[in-house]
Amino acid sequence: MDARDDTFRLAEPADLVAAMYLLVYAQTAIDLGRMVRLIARNLIPGGRFVTYTLHPDFDLTQPAPRLLEQFGFDIQPTGAGRADLVIGDLRVGLYQWSRAEHEARLEAAGLTDVRWHPLALPPGDPELARSLAWCLERPHCVVLSAAKP
Repeated sequence: MDARDDTFRLAEPADLVAAMYLLVYAQTAIDLGRMVRLIARNLIPGGRFVTYTLHPDFDLTQPAPRLLEQFGFDIQPTGAGRADLVIGDLRVGLYQWSRAEHEARLEAAGLTDVRWHPLALPPGDPELARSLAWCLERPHCVVLSAAKP
């Protein structure tokens, strides 16, 4: 299935659509809109879309070597708003979208209550907080959610 398919419908709409790094594969704003419309079309009223995606404020021009050290992958810039996700020998192209573009496409698809959920650590583990402070200061990803009214 192509996530940009303008006709795809589930046999029964879902109450939740969760996606990990889906929207980063939209090469154009039109593709981004098509992906989001597919999701909205397949949600029940009151359903939610939740996605983990490349943070719109992450500076792709700055190296982030700790991603590789701590998480086993790297994000390497390849052009304006573009990067490669690098895991070992695997390279996959990613596209970075602004907050405004995300929100405009979600709203155009009929989704509301758009929320950005910054990364947070569970309380009570000071060692974890110390080891990942760099990631929270310059997050490469964020959780985005929206609802179908």
